[in-house]
Amino acid sequence: HNKASEAVALAERMIVKGCQPNLLTYGVIVNGVCKRGDTDLALRLLKKMEEEKIKADVVIYSTIIDGLCKYRHPDDALNLFNEMDNKGIRPDVVTYSSLIS
Repeated sequence: HNKASEAVALAERMIVKGCQPNLLTYGVIVNGVCKRGDTDLALRLLKKMEEEKIKADVVIYSTIIDGLCKYRHPDDALNLFNEMDNKGIRPDVVTYSSLIS
């Protein structure tokens, strides 16, 4: 958890200092917050990406879906999976593994 928290803190500092977050930055933050179980924040970040016209990829969706499944939010995970499908983002092995485990 410590490394994930450090990565999130670093990425958040970048944003505060005016660095425009990109897909990679968001990926680091989303991964970190999901590892520490903060799936609500991960979902808010996904919404923020959308507002900033940054298109989330299968990795970001799969990371959040995995976090939702691990922390016992299967309905939210399925909703996000459907949203992903509606946006034309193809699930991968990681996405399906998270949903069935």
